[in-house]
Amino acid sequence: MKQELVLPSTGEIDSAKLAQIQTNLTVDDLIVGDYELSGSPNDEQVRVTVRIFDPSRGAEPVTITENGREGDLFGLSDSVARNVRAALKVRDINTADRARLRAALPESNAASRAYYDGLEKLRQFDRLSARDFLKDAVQGNPEAPLPHVALSEAWNILGHDKEALAEAKRAQETASPLSKPE
Repeated sequence: MKQELVLPSTGEIDSAKLAQIQTNLTVDDLIVGDYELSGSPNDEQVRVTVRIFDPSRGAEPVTITENGREGDLFGLSDSVARNVRAALKVRDINTADRARLRAALPESNAASRAYYDGLEKLRQFDRLSARDFLKDAVQGNPEAPLPHVALSEAWNILGHDKEALAEAKRAQETASPLSKPE
């Protein structure tokens, strides 16, 4: 839809496009985000900007900007998520739920980056690149279940049923820190 409607990756979205999005997705709010890296490779700074559009209010979004270090991506994403929940008037999650979510994700920066790059490649329908990134994410942190789930999806789409099943099983084996719905 982003490509079909020629939506900007940053900046404002006009009222007509917001109405099209609301019609296409049947949503009340649209959350769009981007990030920017700066600094040295071993100590990169990350600026995250999230815009929350409410088509019923027009094109003026609620904008949330947070800065942090690449070495603390979970802390940065947690801060962004808290602000998004507050803007949407959704209750915050408790400490136990936050710990379970953290356990589901890769711990190392390299594994985290590979995981998120793999997810992006999946969204772009580049399954081969996604598979390669996700293999790196799994290798970098084999105990995190979500990279196994994503790699299983990539293998499945590529038609490698045996590998897809093996990764799905590994995801299930490593998912003990998660609650049943997760």
